[in-house]
Amino acid sequence: MFDDFGEREHVFDSLENEWAGPDMEDSYCLDNLVSGSKSLFRTKVKELSEKLAALEAKNTKPPRRLIHSHQSDILAELDFLLFICARPSVLRANLSPLKLLLMDAWVISLELKAGTLKLSAAKGERFTGNKRGLSPLYALVRDLLIENGRDTSAKVLWKLLEKHQGGDVVEEITDDENGGEIFTRGKGEPTTFKAFSNRVSDIKKLIPSPD
Repeated sequence: MFDDFGEREHVFDSLENEWAGPDMEDSYCLDNLVSGSKSLFRTKVKELSEKLAALEAKNTKPPRRLIHSHQSDILAELDFLLFICARPSVLRANLSPLKLLLMDAWVISLELKAGTLKLSAAKGERFTGNKRGLSPLYALVRDLLIENGRDTSAKVLWKLLEKHQGGDVVEEITDDENGGEIFTRGKGEPTTFKAFSNRVSDIKKLIPSPD
């Protein structure tokens, strides 16, 4: 991510005093350097993720499934945070976690270069078990919150999900929030509105509030 400590300090100073500054009137700089799909930061994260994926594949021997590592989760979280920091105000609100994740990514890149990186299992997962990370249903909910605003209620999100019935994620929604259930593909037990509402509250904490 950074070539040395000097570059790291320069980038952190730019994040705090230029790109996230109150005098930054537009998001052109952020789109090119931070949040855009082809921005400098996200391009570096993508390149690092590809190298990490190659190492994960190398450390997975058939018939075991592909290892999903904690380091992969860090890079995915960093990429998502970079994506949402498209405005100076959002960047200011997320400077601390962003810098921590950038430091984590830097350590990963240094250990990859040195050949000393030791993969660790992602949270809720064993190397030979099943992944328990953010499910496809709640990844979809997160996207809906970003699109419609973090204050969107669980009832409104439930209605929005009805439009996705029959797709790759939502198989069927049996009723409204009063006793209805969501059936998702690949999951045996349906999701009740109470469980859905509780999980939505957790996901909203990941979405920055508007100005």
